[in-house]
Amino acid sequence: MPLLNLLTESTSIPSVYKLQQYSYEVIDDDGAMGFSYPEEAKKFVKDILIPEIEELYRKRTFNIYRVIGIEEDEELDDNYLGYHYTLYKENLFNRSFYEKIGLPIRNDMKYIGFTVSVKFNDVDWETTIDNRLMYPTEDEINLNPSMNKPTIKDNFIINKKEIE
Repeated sequence: MPLLNLLTESTSIPSVYKLQQYSYEVIDDDGAMGFSYPEEAKKFVKDILIPEIEELYRKRTFNIYRVIGIEEDEELDDNYLGYHYTLYKENLFNRSFYEKIGLPIRNDMKYIGFTVSVKFNDVDWETTIDNRLMYPTEDEINLNPSMNKPTIKDNFIINKKEIE
């Protein structure tokens, strides 16, 4: 598909359209980022990123997931879970995901998964887009730093043997 068509096709949702334009501006300013070519990054925005954002916009409230690794004898403070999450729960059971996010799988650690519920506006979309363009395979969602604690729907111990 010619690059001109990539740039003229867009979403019909105004707030998502602004995010799409932001994505293209980032690529124009910073280059290919985590891609080989700027055209490849723009195709990712058009075919994957913006459709995901549109779907989340339509849902208004949706689940995202986080894994935290702590020492076996350490207690977790679930009042602060951080700002970096993933869209897909299956990532929490994928060894290459742990490698991508720099979380080593060690015998002396335990891994706790969280399912949290957030609203569309709880997400820091510009940071999310920046990170998705830099690291497109992480499926990352970044929460607004000003957001209060997200609603935890579930937490669970991830058995290291389940991480493939």
